[in-house]
Amino acid sequence: MLEIAAVGSRPGLPPNSLKDLVPYIKATRRRFVRECRSGSASHLCGLMFMSAIETEMVTVPYKGTAPAMNDLLGGQVDLLCDQTTQRRPTSRRHA
Repeated sequence: MLEIAAVGSRPGLPPNSLKDLVPYIKATRRRFVRECRSGSASHLCGLMFMSAIETEMVTVPYKGTAPAMNDLLGGQVDLLCDQTTQRRPTSRRHA
């Protein structure tokens, strides 16, 4: 099975595209990426994203997608890396 990962942002985060997000991450001190447990798909997504943009970000460990999604939508964290199957309901709602 092929799983595709997505990077989502909290409501109100200034960048509206990935093209705008990367310079924003590099310019700001507030850099958060969400991850679940070490070695999970969301953890690897975060690591690959940081490697691709050549910038370190603070990781916030969660015990699952539900509490991480609550914090993302509540503005407690800036970014969320997860499988698209987990993000689909909120992506459609906030698109």
